[in-house]
Amino acid sequence: MQPIVRTPVIDDASGIAYVHVKTWQEAYQGIVPDGYLNQLSVQVKTENWKSHIKNNPSSILVLEADVGIVGFCCFGPCRDPEFNKAHTWEIYSIYVLPEEWHKGYGSVLWQEVVRRAQKNAILNLYLWVFEANKDARRFYESRGMINRATDQPKCFVKEGISVPEIRYSMVLP
Repeated sequence: MQPIVRTPVIDDASGIAYVHVKTWQEAYQGIVPDGYLNQLSVQVKTENWKSHIKNNPSSILVLEADVGIVGFCCFGPCRDPEFNKAHTWEIYSIYVLPEEWHKGYGSVLWQEVVRRAQKNAILNLYLWVFEANKDARRFYESRGMINRATDQPKCFVKEGISVPEIRYSMVLP
């Protein structure tokens, strides 16, 4: 089966949650404290994703392959005040199950976000990535995003942890 990118339905929430938790636990080992990663719950994330899908389904894409949902992406209006909100989207996340890495699934999601952005007259994309996440940084750089590490620094802060992030951006063709 060719991978299919589509807008999720409520029944996809558990699949998205599974990808979310498993990807965090693998990709962020050594970046995010183990205690935080170990307490991540598919059940809790499923409820969060049900709500998100119900309220914002057009800002989420799922990637389905033979084994089910193998990845997802979230995007939408930029949250940073220094960008022209009318012409800029932020990519909030792109996650693919660790056992499915390096199969081109992240690229498929990326291409669909770019296609939708261009269709909606979006001129710029940006995102935040953990500074220590070298694999993700290489992925974004290979797609033409520019490291904006000199921009205002930011940290992911939650439940007593703080992880440095850097911004990447690009002008769409």
